[in-house]
Amino acid sequence: MSLEIVERSSGYWIVDKSGIVCDEPFIDLSDAISQLNEMEGKTKMSDIVVEFSGWIVADPDKTKFFKVGEQDERPDIIDGKQWLALDESERSDYILDNVIDAQRHSLDGDYDMIDIEKREN
Repeated sequence: MSLEIVERSSGYWIVDKSGIVCDEPFIDLSDAISQLNEMEGKTKMSDIVVEFSGWIVADPDKTKFFKVGEQDERPDIIDGKQWLALDESERSDYILDNVIDAQRHSLDGDYDMIDIEKREN
């Protein structure tokens, strides 16, 4: 069976070559897609959930921070050396740009725990 979703002013309809195959339209496209997948026997992809805790020593040359809150004359993005040069009250105006990049370029680190599980959608 070849099914597809078409959009009309009344909503999203699932149709085949002979016409409409559902009683009512779907208001949300995501609902129509879910129903189409179910009708075609497709199962939803499961998620892989990774939970972890640990620590790293970030490389100041390769770690970026960006400014949050009110905009002023200070730069929006700074590196780790610039962040270390700030006084403690100014450091709270910046947050780590990308924890994955900081971890990838870290100088040292360790994990206390890594758990992986499958989560059904």
